[in-house]
Amino acid sequence: MVYAIVSTFSLLGIYFRSFSCSSPFSSVAAFTIEINNGRSLSVEEEEEGILQAILKESVSSIPPPPECHPSTLDPSLLKDPCELDASLNQAPDRFSLIFPTQYGSFKAHCVRDRAPIWADRVYKLAKNGYYNANYFFRVIPGKYTQFGTNGYPDISNMYNYTSTTDPECSILEPQPPYMPYCMKSKESEGNHCEGVDGLSNDFGTLAMSTSYKEGLEDYPNGVTWNATAELFINTGNNQRLDENLFVPICTISKDDMNNVILKFPSFGEMAELGGDGPSLGMLYQDGNEYIESNEDWASMAITGGVEVCP
Repeated sequence: MVYAIVSTFSLLGIYFRSFSCSSPFSSVAAFTIEINNGRSLSVEEEEEGILQAILKESVSSIPPPPECHPSTLDPSLLKDPCELDASLNQAPDRFSLIFPTQYGSFKAHCVRDRAPIWADRVYKLAKNGYYNANYFFRVIPGKYTQFGTNGYPDISNMYNYTSTTDPECSILEPQPPYMPYCMKSKESEGNHCEGVDGLSNDFGTLAMSTSYKEGLEDYPNGVTWNATAELFINTGNNQRLDENLFVPICTISKDDMNNVILKFPSFGEMAELGGDGPSLGMLYQDGNEYIESNEDWASMAITGGVEVCP
């Protein structure tokens, strides 16, 4: 007795084209599988091995995800911004950073051409462990979440524009009005968006946090200045920051925003801005010990070992 079953369904991109047996009691089955790349594969297997053969062939046809590497803290390199900048020509065109925290992990997807000078610095810092064990010291609900001070003062102070002993390398040049960048709906001489998906300071975007400069022509409301290492994540829609050239270089998925970042506790505005929260100056001066000496801040979100992809 010969029977045939003809069906089509998808399992990991596999389609059954035909299945036939010489007997319903046969222990051997011959079948043909069409893989999602269009190639046909003839297989003769024991019936209980059919599924394993299908899955093996299917998985082998799926490209592997981008390889991620744990960052490694390199104090000697981080303490020398000039050497850090020379350690790598530039960041990849596209890269991702995975930030683990005690509230879960989130992934930032970055595009270099949105702000090449900024992206190169962020990538090099992340790769060499600067963003490991960073506290999210400024969490303003509905606005932004800020981090980017290394836990060791002798490292982080090299990227504090007010105290660095090496401003020529620690402060990124040229300054934002004169550097190439791409922003959504931003018309200016420095905006280079050909073939680049520009961003605005919308929910789920990440940019460098900088100081502020006033008095420049074409920027009546001030402009970002002295970018070094600090970052912020937009937890609200802050398009008003676009005109100040806070250029977002990375995006974070809504799931990661809602399930991780929005869970970070807030301790108020920074002391320097009149709030009850941590003092950025003290964080630079004393490092993570400053946060950890205050029991009220015990639940403050902190990064673990950052991963860099690729």
